[in-house]
Amino acid sequence: MLAAPPPPPLLASAAAPLAPAAPAPAPPAAPVAPQADPYRAALQRRVADDLIQRLSASLARSGTRPQDLFGRLDADGNGQLSRQELLGIVLRLEPGLSPPEQDAIFERFDADRNGYVNWLEFW
Repeated sequence: MLAAPPPPPLLASAAAPLAPAAPAPAPPAAPVAPQADPYRAALQRRVADDLIQRLSASLARSGTRPQDLFGRLDADGNGQLSRQELLGIVLRLEPGLSPPEQDAIFERFDADRNGYVNWLEFW
């Protein structure tokens, strides 16, 4: 009769104590918002103010009352100008405005930051 083969030798790593586990990796850092460029923000405010002055001068030259213009811009008649309604005339006067410049102009009118421009904010 044949003898049974001997059992395989134990692996050295199985006999050695386990090394301590490496610390878990830190979670990824939250994205950092880019710093606002104060020069760019001031320039956008200046563009907004210049455009508003041009709009006022245009109204004065044409004899159009501000409330009449507001009424014409208020397409849905709800007594407030949406961003789209206000920027409709702005982009006719200055079609090359960048989105940040458009934001600056709308924010210049929307004093209470509710997303609409009412008559008191417009005037």
